Amino acid sequence: MKPTPAHNPKTSLFISALFFTGIVTSGGGMFYLHSNPTAHVFSIVYAIVGVTLFMGIVAISILSRSKTHTIVYLEKKQDTMETTNQHFGSNSKLDKQVIESLFEKRADVQQVLNEICNQLQAGQAALYSRTERVIELKVGYALPTENKINYQVGEGLIGRVAAEGKTLYIDKLPDNYTTVFSGLGVTSPAYLCITPVKKGDLTAGVLEIASFSPISYETLLDLEQVSEKLAILI
Repeated sequence: MKPTPAHNPKTSLFISALFFTGIVTSGGGMFYLHSNPTAHVFSIVYAIVGVTLFMGIVAISILSRSKTHTIVYLEKKQDTMETTNQHFGSNSKLDKQVIESLFEKRADVQQVLNEICNQLQAGQAALYSRTERVIELKVGYALPTENKINYQVGEGLIGRVAAEGKTLYIDKLPDNYTTVFSGLGVTSPAYLCITPVKKGDLTAGVLEIASFSPISYETLLDLEQVSEKLAILI
């Protein structure tokens, strides 16, 4: 698990330093202009003031939009049956028996997705299928629109997971990433999990889940296992 800042802290520090330097320089320039009020000095001083104001606006803009998120990549591993059973432990929110019973009853993909979301108390979810270089939305949970959603492999977060074949977990989503509408109002999930849906070594689709609560590492491992069975349904 590696914390990754949404902006470069060195850039913010550099811009802030320039802004502070500009303030000091502008003050000195204004004092010098008072004692030597020539047109040449006037243009230089006011150019410095203008650049200083611009750097201040840039610094405030970057700092106001700064958010920290956590990205987790899970390397694909071949688990033994004993290890697989241990994954569904107290730290996982998924109920293995309930989900497996749906597969045994030949439930459709929408029912399975709904059950996963109910167990995780997810705000939204989407299951995508992949055809060559195109990733298409197959079924969704609490999505705001029925419009068809397509991605190219490598495009955006969905395409990135499809291309790399690794689970992506993001903590502290931007407020405008996704919105859930209900009779209780409008809310925004804060956590996002995107898992490749694999058939063997090939990525057949992508599972995206937006949650209001953190998703544990054990749950992420369980989602990878469940996604392997989802590959059969898409």
